[in-house]
Amino acid sequence: MCSNDRTAENFEKVKKVLDGMGIKYTIDEDEKMFRFSVEITSKITCITYRVVVFNDAVLVCALSPIAAPYKDRKLMREATEMICRINYGFRIGSFDLDVRDGQLIFRCYVDFEDADPSDGMIENAIVCPSSMFCRYGDAIADVFFGAASAKEAVFLAEHSDKVTGWFDGVDDSGSDDGDGDDNDNDDVDDGDDDGIDDSDE
Repeated sequence: MCSNDRTAENFEKVKKVLDGMGIKYTIDEDEKMFRFSVEITSKITCITYRVVVFNDAVLVCALSPIAAPYKDRKLMREATEMICRINYGFRIGSFDLDVRDGQLIFRCYVDFEDADPSDGMIENAIVCPSSMFCRYGDAIADVFFGAASAKEAVFLAEHSDKVTGWFDGVDDSGSDDGDGDDNDNDDVDDGDDDGIDDSDE
């Protein structure tokens, strides 16, 4: 452990931010972890958070309540393609898919080894996963249950007007593209014209 350990100090900073956001949580003192759940506006209606505090960082993980169909090879190919399509261009965090059991997590890691974390840094890291699940939750559910292809589902998610926040008044932009998420890939050419007609898929 570092000689100048700031874990306890950072833990109190995270606690202050969570309290200010009105989040009801439980605490694991041994693991320096906050646990809580939030309801969101998508086909995935609720996600579970684990916020772990370290000496020089905060790790924010949001867990999906539904898992990818890891025993179905065809659907898993679509699921993994979907995650690659979603994650491309992300600036803050990413979706992680465990191919062994289908578990899906959105993970943000805030490193402040040489700086004091601001309330805004912590708040953005907490809001970001919920925003991503709000935006991509329908796509995730559709692909996991075989209702849409990865390409179609992501295209629809990224061209939707759905609100991507869960707290009124919280700045959850996380990017410079002005669309309320932290993904800058909305206008990136993925190698085709994306009119989505891929009749051979």
